[in-house]
Amino acid sequence: MTNSIHPDEERRPTLDTGGADSARQENLAGEVFAFPLSPAQEKMWADNRAAPGNPVYNASFRWSLSGPLDPAILENSLNEIIRRHEILRATFAQDDSGPRQLISPSVKIKVPLRDLRSVPADLLDAEVERLSAAEATRSFEIEKGPLIRAGLLQREDRN
Repeated sequence: MTNSIHPDEERRPTLDTGGADSARQENLAGEVFAFPLSPAQEKMWADNRAAPGNPVYNASFRWSLSGPLDPAILENSLNEIIRRHEILRATFAQDDSGPRQLISPSVKIKVPLRDLRSVPADLLDAEVERLSAAEATRSFEIEKGPLIRAGLLQREDRN
């Protein structure tokens, strides 16, 4: 572990990622900062190690939007939120001193659009519920990330 200066901020420890896989290194535009885990994160880390892929800690949110929506603007907006909040760029790894929270300098997500306009009206709500439940229970790879995702379900034509 080395110390480096993060622009406009105090000294923070960094984790050497020399052994990281090439896909992970490709995502790193700058330094990755490493922090010890909080007690709650330590519990989550231990639970994930005991039962990898268990979605018990997933937080799922769903909104119904009406009116015109540009999926690209939504995706850009979510990525701007991720850029501003370090915790949304976090992953977890273990080094000689134990588990660490790693903050990547940049993370971008895609917001896939699933077109449900061909689903019969009497089945639409059930299909939205089924897809939402499946997504809410899909696991995250806490060592790879990202630990946030979003999607769009198009129910109707645009107005």
